[in-house]
Amino acid sequence: MRRLAFRLALLLAVPAALVDPVAAQPPPPTSAASPPATVDQPPGVVAAAGAAVDRFVHPLTGRQVSGTLPAARSAILEREGREERELPEKILDHLGLKPGDVVADVGAGIGWYTRRLARRIGPDGKVLAVDVQQGMLDQLVERMRAEGVTNVFPILGDVADPKLPAGEVDWILLVDVYHEFADPIPMLERLRASLEPGTGRVALVEYRGERLLDTMDPIPDDHKMTVEDVLVEWGAAGFELETLYGFLPHQHFFVMKPKEPPVN
Repeated sequence: MRRLAFRLALLLAVPAALVDPVAAQPPPPTSAASPPATVDQPPGVVAAAGAAVDRFVHPLTGRQVSGTLPAARSAILEREGREERELPEKILDHLGLKPGDVVADVGAGIGWYTRRLARRIGPDGKVLAVDVQQGMLDQLVERMRAEGVTNVFPILGDVADPKLPAGEVDWILLVDVYHEFADPIPMLERLRASLEPGTGRVALVEYRGERLLDTMDPIPDDHKMTVEDVLVEWGAAGFELETLYGFLPHQHFFVMKPKEPPVN
């Protein structure tokens, strides 16, 4: 019943062509004045969702969000040495993913983590690849098609809503993306609502903002986060820390879970 409900919710959230992204065909050209409906974008959705939003300052921590990496600069996501520096397979080892899981890769970009997730959960699992830029999703679909990946479902979210089905997601993966959330308070509320009740978890990875621990080549301050800032912002959004891993050389790796409701 759970998977049937998920299937129906997904079909309502994204165009039917996304059910088989490998087989989907590109749309006919349209005028530049009206963003076209593509295999990743239903009619009426603006391609650059949330692109022109003032940089938010979090009221609890004073943290200013960073800008979003433009799709035109997506090559940096596949940069040489990233795998050795960020240890993606070791991160995924700690999630305990199972065949058939539903995983949301939020801020999926061009699919650097998406394809790894797709392999781990198998053909019966589903990776919901969420991004707010149509240009990123276009590249992701091309890559998944070229690699023969058929269990990835691209979703064009917006800055306040990832457009995920409620109560159906086993894991949400956020790698070096939370600091870019232009409207993080409603976004976290909707992420929490998408998790499978009782078992759903969030894997959150961010570059370390503590200056004493910062030994890597320079990263802009607004692209880093301290443990304190994460716990304050996520705690206010109804999450609590389950595990904080320290094995990454330059990043924090948190596992967050929704707080249990108070017992009356």
